Amino acid sequence: ISHEKAYANLCFELADKMATMQFDRIDPRKPNWFGGLKQEVAPGMNAPPSIMTALLAQGFVSACQCAQLAADQSRSERYQSKLEQALQFTQTLQYTEANTLHFSDWFRSRLLGGFHRSLQDGDLRLDYSYHAVMACCGYQECLGSAQ
Repeated sequence: ISHEKAYANLCFELADKMATMQFDRIDPRKPNWFGGLKQEVAPGMNAPPSIMTALLAQGFVSACQCAQLAADQSRSERYQSKLEQALQFTQTLQYTEANTLHFSDWFRSRLLGGFHRSLQDGDLRLDYSYHAVMACCGYQECLGSAQ
């Protein structure tokens, strides 16, 4: 926003670091992890990705917007791709009609559309859904700015 190169460079540096944290190849042993961001629990050992991916996806939104302002097409495309992968993972954490059939009808309607913490933890919190929705909205803004 300030058009100062130092801020843009910091944004790009942080986004490039986040990009190294992403599961960007489909592992046949953990296909649901694709697009999620790594959470290292011990050297060389990662915990399953979580809703934190949505929070960090908002960083890819900012980096994508910054690259667009800097007219850096290569970075813009790279960050948009990383954002899309993060959103692909994030969508696996959303309660839908298909994955709530085991809940009672009266309870199911309270879950639909919400985002839970991880593939193993189905708890709902407002901040989980907030970050997922904001990342999706930011993605739409990036697409609009690119045109």
